Amino acid sequence: IIKAYRERISVSVDIVTGTITVLIEMPDPVAAAELSGILVDMLTQEIVDYKIGKAKKNLEFLESRHAESEAVYKQKLEALAAFTDKNQNITSSLFRTDFQALQNELNVAFEVYKGLSSQLEQAKIKLKENTPVFTTLEPVKVPVDKSKPRRLIILVLSMFLGITFSALYIIIKYKPFYSV
Repeated sequence: IIKAYRERISVSVDIVTGTITVLIEMPDPVAAAELSGILVDMLTQEIVDYKIGKAKKNLEFLESRHAESEAVYKQKLEALAAFTDKNQNITSSLFRTDFQALQNELNVAFEVYKGLSSQLEQAKIKLKENTPVFTTLEPVKVPVDKSKPRRLIILVLSMFLGITFSALYIIIKYKPFYSV
């Protein structure tokens, strides 16, 4: 079945213009049109996936790291708030040292979160830039004329062969009349 369909389906690419042409020959014109539509959609999706595959993987990685860093940042923020609430009226050096350490951890977590946010937005922009845009030059349509068999060629070839074989038959059968 696959071999039969491979013979009926033709996909060609014009490298200069970037045009992809899909031709399908089927006994039923509606089936040919539907198969063409399905093939064009699948081909478009495969090309898009191929072109943006690396950028998409990078985006997924950055999204996961961004979510992790956001959780860490919120955790550090809550830890600092809880520490501040527990030690409101205390002015000891130990409190200031612990407060400063928590503040520094929060600042580091925020910087990581901010940097990943920036990288995430850049990755989204890069993904949009790398996504190819497809334009359908000719929409899929049900063919009106048959592409095969070519009846005019068959008719001319049959007439030529009929005349040729008739002439040969006459020449061979009635050869004795022409001999001298």
